[in-house]
Amino acid sequence: MHDMSADGYASKSCSKAFSLLKQALKWAVAQDLIAKNPCDFCKPPRRARTPINALSREERTRMLRLAMEAEPQPLGLAAEIALATGMRRGEVCALRRSDLSDDGTITVSHALGNGPGGFYVKEPKTGSSVRTIPLTKHLDTTLSARRRDAERVAREMGVALGGPHTLGTQGGEGPALQPNAARQGLRRLLRDERP
Repeated sequence: MHDMSADGYASKSCSKAFSLLKQALKWAVAQDLIAKNPCDFCKPPRRARTPINALSREERTRMLRLAMEAEPQPLGLAAEIALATGMRRGEVCALRRSDLSDDGTITVSHALGNGPGGFYVKEPKTGSSVRTIPLTKHLDTTLSARRRDAERVAREMGVALGGPHTLGTQGGEGPALQPNAARQGLRRLLRDERP
């Protein structure tokens, strides 16, 4: 653990390695391969609390302005949702029209994950991540208008409403905005707009 810390590993990574080793040695004790678990006499390094790196009001305003001018359009809406609610990127991208309530709240009950087979819907990061978040008046109006427009267009064209995702590509009707695409898009915007 000392060597891992010296090599620059985070205390969380050191703790994971320690836990795995402790579990393996506990199994060895249970199998009578060793008499005592040496990890019982060691303590992993304390996890250092990292300070929250929040944007200043000016940075938030600048990021939102850049994102709202961005193409594809879902990127701006994704940035606004994330900035207004504190939701994780995968949670924002997994939002469905049905998650938007008429009382000005949004329910977070799933996220988009990335695996070997591509993107998939998964449970949020922790059990407490399932939550209902109040929206700003502007964001509630924007999301409600987007939902109504998608429903109106589908009715006028006589087709079923497309994909269920709020941030779907192709005007909200295509597949969900992918979390990696959202991150790369925002990074590109910020890089291109450096003063």
